[in-house]
Amino acid sequence: VIDFGLPDNIPVPTQTELDGAESVRQALITEFGGISESLASLENRFNAFGISKDSHGNITGRHILTDKQQVLYQPAHLASKDKTDFDQYVLLGDADSKGNKQFGYAQLMLDIGKAYHEPAFSADKARLADMYLLMTEHLLDQGFADGSALVTSHHWGYSGRWWYISALMMADELASNQLLQPTYQALLWFSREFKDSFDMAL
Repeated sequence: VIDFGLPDNIPVPTQTELDGAESVRQALITEFGGISESLASLENRFNAFGISKDSHGNITGRHILTDKQQVLYQPAHLASKDKTDFDQYVLLGDADSKGNKQFGYAQLMLDIGKAYHEPAFSADKARLADMYLLMTEHLLDQGFADGSALVTSHHWGYSGRWWYISALMMADELASNQLLQPTYQALLWFSREFKDSFDMAL
């Protein structure tokens, strides 16, 4: 539990407050909007992460790390087979400081969110939503969830920043698929890195 100093009983928001929050959301969508990429390009990037969901609802895909987590694996000292597996991991953030891994998972989530709000992609919204929701489910399944230590999550902002904006852009789709609350809880949990004095009770 993270103590943000909020009262135990938070008043129900007024319609004016709700409208104000929505206007902020729309302003952020406009600020981060705009994309020149094609649907085929977005799908190619999505396919590189190997995400799929079977008829029983089991989701699989390539293992996701943050760049800062890599040091814990001591890649220079891994056995050959383990190193081969390690090299197939993908990174949430925008760069790989340790090698040549696939990176940009969160960036793709943002780009899908951008495309979803572009008139040029109006006929592709269902496909865009499907990719985004699968990426969200996979990320949560990989341990990027409320209460998870991830062994280490320092420098989280560099890796996770685009997840926050993309979730705001795709909030309606997340809500329609029962993923808004777990996403919100995960993003709030990982925001603890930015709380003054780290005074959370674990």
